[in-house]
Amino acid sequence: MNLKQKRKCPICFSDKFELIYANNFCSLDNLDLSYYVCNCLHCGFVSANYIPEFVIYEEYYSRYSKYDIYDSEDKIPQIDQEIANLTLDFIRSNGILFRCVYDIGCSIGLLLSKLKANYDLFRCEGIDPAPHSKTIAKELFGLDIKTGFFDGSDRLDDYDLIIASSVLEHVIDVSKFINNISINVREGTFLLLVVPSLNDFPVTQGEWLGELSLEHINFFNEF
Repeated sequence: MNLKQKRKCPICFSDKFELIYANNFCSLDNLDLSYYVCNCLHCGFVSANYIPEFVIYEEYYSRYSKYDIYDSEDKIPQIDQEIANLTLDFIRSNGILFRCVYDIGCSIGLLLSKLKANYDLFRCEGIDPAPHSKTIAKELFGLDIKTGFFDGSDRLDDYDLIIASSVLEHVIDVSKFINNISINVREGTFLLLVVPSLNDFPVTQGEWLGELSLEHINFFNEF
């Protein structure tokens, strides 16, 4: 394992960890994304430590994605459909009102397409680093999304709903990510975060051990 970067706990910033598991991966085009799964001894949060530098992840996400290969709606995995539908139901049941939505890490735009079909939206936009997401989102759903990472440089004050679904488990600096959103939105904007639950990993209907993939470095649980 090529160890690159020691992290502090993304939640409480402690640097005291207990090793749970060494997650070793084969190198992908000389990109080693192996890491240690660790438990924070202060707050109990589980995360990946001794991870590659961000430039390695940036290179990986700019080259590859298993989410932007679905060139037709019938190829989109059932688990992705369920997450999008549950998110839509949550928005409805909580009476969240919005006209302009921005989806960070929107993949091929599945959730955006469902919001567009169910709400009278003025703006419906998103961003994703996957290399082909922009093209597929346009072809499948008629959506205009951007290719890239959200780094806080984009102004978000035109939107009244910001979504980051299945994103925080990929983010190296969670606090910085949230802060980059908060400083760029107007008062009253809704922020909707969706993450996999560590409590449900044993019963997930997704890919086997998928939550311990080379991309996931934060493991959220109920508290």
